[in-house]
Amino acid sequence: MADKISSEQSKGKEAIVGVKADVKTLQHLSSSGKAAKDKREANQIERGMGAIGAAARNAIQGRGGQNQGNSDRPAQ
Repeated sequence: MADKISSEQSKGKEAIVGVKADVKTLQHLSSSGKAAKDKREANQIERGMGAIGAAARNAIQGRGGQNQGNSDRPAQ
């Protein structure tokens, strides 16, 4: 089969590159990267807290772990 790529051909190759930029641009890239990282961390914490809250609501309503992910449907 000619269209299949062998594992040898699909391996990545290492490259060394240089970047030319002024200080302001590098600071902007650095702060943007940090902001994205902070946002991902905040979203992860928020999702975790939401899951804990949903589990607590289900436990209080007597559902235990039955309807994970769908709190609108009554327990069977």
